[in-house]
Amino acid sequence: MKKTVMIIGSLILVSVLFAAVKLRQRVDEEQIELVFENIIIDDLDFINGNEIKIKSKNKNVIMEKKDSKIFISAAQEQQIDLYLPKQNSYMIMGEAGEICKFDFAGVEIVGEDGEKISFNKDGIFVNDDGEIVKIHSEGIFVENAKERVSISSKGIIVQSDEEDVNITGFWGSLLGSAIKGVTGAVITNIGKNPERIIKKIINKEDNNGMNIKVNLFNWSAFESESDDYLISEFNGSYSGMKNSKVNVFSRNGNVTITQWDKDYVDIYAKILVSKRMKNANKELKEVKVEILEKDGCTINTKYRKNSVKATVSYEIKVPKNYQLGEIHVRNGFINVSGINNGNLITSNGNIIINNCRGNLKAQTSNAIISAKHIDGKLSAKTRNANITVEEVKNIKNLSTSNADIYADILTLDEDVTISSSNGSISVAIFPGISGEIMASTSNGNIKVSDLDIHVEKQSSAYLKASMGGGGNLLNLSSSNANLYISTKKNSL
Repeated sequence: MKKTVMIIGSLILVSVLFAAVKLRQRVDEEQIELVFENIIIDDLDFINGNEIKIKSKNKNVIMEKKDSKIFISAAQEQQIDLYLPKQNSYMIMGEAGEICKFDFAGVEIVGEDGEKISFNKDGIFVNDDGEIVKIHSEGIFVENAKERVSISSKGIIVQSDEEDVNITGFWGSLLGSAIKGVTGAVITNIGKNPERIIKKIINKEDNNGMNIKVNLFNWSAFESESDDYLISEFNGSYSGMKNSKVNVFSRNGNVTITQWDKDYVDIYAKILVSKRMKNANKELKEVKVEILEKDGCTINTKYRKNSVKATVSYEIKVPKNYQLGEIHVRNGFINVSGINNGNLITSNGNIIINNCRGNLKAQTSNAIISAKHIDGKLSAKTRNANITVEEVKNIKNLSTSNADIYADILTLDEDVTISSSNGSISVAIFPGISGEIMASTSNGNIKVSDLDIHVEKQSSAYLKASMGGGGNLLNLSSSNANLYISTKKNSL
């Protein structure tokens, strides 16, 4: 009996600890100003009735009403579900003086200089200093004091004081209809989901609050589906100072980074969740992409819980004068081309580096590393997979296990270490290099061909030699495999 009572008591205690805290506040005013502090909205919905309701797993969330203002706060950042009465309208004040007004039908943002953006089921409408932009299901229409532009199924028509341009007929109608179809899909999505826009504003997910004048970041997001997956696509950009740095932190997906001739960073992210997964729609909402102005531009995949099973892949384009900082991925490949510098770290995914400059570090496991045409310095480490290094100006160290290494040695400006266990090492040395060679293996042979060296000590499994006038050390070591040392042919 005593044991039974203890078990029941324990269950009651656990249920109390894990029960969601529910807060209610009656509102009779037509318009309510909402003020948030340390609050992240997890779910937002409009409901019938006259009470604002909150669900939270933390009892430290507070909701207070003062006149026509509702204050929702917590001492530390907390997630809540927020339910707002449909019959009311709401307002949020931004830090720079901008105002966001919304209800269950749409959103209007008024900037500090009077510019307006409206989102509703009919479209997106912008009025900025006399320039009016309308994006709705019929197409895109722009008008200012000097010209009018319309893009619709009728074609593309530009009317100005100087000249009129009409692209109609088959091609104009085809292009206009395609753009109209895209805008129609976007407007339908916005009309069905005004809550998503409001959540992003409250949570400041665009990293600039609701400021209309987004100087550093711009983004858009769309959801769709295929036969097998639910899909969320994100397209964003970052325009920072010259020589800015780009960092990426993600998992369960690939990252491709290339150089382009624009002056901003272009970011495309694709989130996939299998339809076979239980609660697939909920899983999709547990992942979001952040662009942070932190150490330059930091792109971060944020998971609301560790157990989320979604893949997130990135395609990123960076300007010529930008640097790569930390690129950290788990369970995905990293492919970079034309970039400067970078610390590339992943697991269970290949790392491919082509036509890059500066100092690069690459680390993975159970996957290959391939580096070609680098005007700079490289360090690379993996396990259970090959490393291939071709036309790389300076090598610092290369390391793997249970696999082979091939490397061109173009210079010996500093000591170079190349090691493997249970795998062969092949190096091709550029003619005319001065330096020292120390090579050793066990249960294998060292084979030297077409290389002018001065041998100090040599056996089948050990070599100590010098090239030219001597200098920095090329250290090669392996076990249970051969070492091959030769002259580099057809080099740069």
